[in-house]
Amino acid sequence: MKDFILKNYSFLILSIELLACVVGFLSFRKYKDTPVKYFIYFLAYALLIETLGNYTVWITKDGVLCWLFFLVEDTLFVKNYWLFQVFWIIGSPLFFSFYYYQIIKNKTLKTSIKYVAISFAVVSIVLVSVNYHVLYSGFYTPITLLGLLTILFLVFSYFIELTNSNTILVFYRTMTFYISCGILVFWLLTTPLEFYEKYFNANDYSFVFFKFMVFLFSIVFMYLIFTIGLLVSNPKNN
Repeated sequence: MKDFILKNYSFLILSIELLACVVGFLSFRKYKDTPVKYFIYFLAYALLIETLGNYTVWITKDGVLCWLFFLVEDTLFVKNYWLFQVFWIIGSPLFFSFYYYQIIKNKTLKTSIKYVAISFAVVSIVLVSVNYHVLYSGFYTPITLLGLLTILFLVFSYFIELTNSNTILVFYRTMTFYISCGILVFWLLTTPLEFYEKYFNANDYSFVFFKFMVFLFSIVFMYLIFTIGLLVSNPKNN
C-alpha cells in the first residue's frame, strides 16, 4: 500500500484536481454571474501548476529528456520548489484575497483584505528576491507562514460576516463556506511540515511516507469538499 501511494502520488493528486476542475466547468453556467466563476478559473490554474510541477519526473539524467536535465543542472530549475513557491505558496493567498474581496460586503473587512493582500505580495516579493537561494532546496518558511496568516484572516473574516447575516441559515448551500473549510484544513495541516523540511532525508522512508500522506489527505479533502460544494451550493447564496 505504501509503495503504491508513493509511486502513484502525482497521479492521485492530478486525478482529484481534475475531478474538481471538470465539475467546476460543468457547473460554470450555474455560477457565471457570481464570484465563484473566478474560483472555477482558479481550479484550472491549480491543475496547470500541478501538471507543470511534474517536469522534474521527466527531466532526469537517464531519461529521454536528459539534455534538458544537463541544461538546468545546478540551477534553480533542477527542482520544482520555485514553481510551487511562486505560483502556489504566494499565488493562492493572493487569489483568495481577490476572491474574498469580491464576497465580503463589510467595508471595513474589504479594506482590511486589500491591505493584507498588498502587504503579503510586497513582503513575499522582497523575501524571495533577497533569499532566492533557499528555493534550490525547499520552500521559504517565512513566506509559507505569512500565507497561512493571510488565509486565516480571509477565512475568519468570512465567518465573522457569515455569522452576522441571514446566510448563516443556509451556510451549507454557500460555495464560499466549502472553499473556506477546504483551504483552512489544507493550510493548517501542511504548513507545520515546512519546519521539518530541512531535516528531510529521502532515505528516511517513514518520514517520506508520513509527509506524502499528510499532503495527500489534505489535497484530497480540499478538492473533494470543493467538488461537493460546487454540486450542492445555490448561486443565490454566494
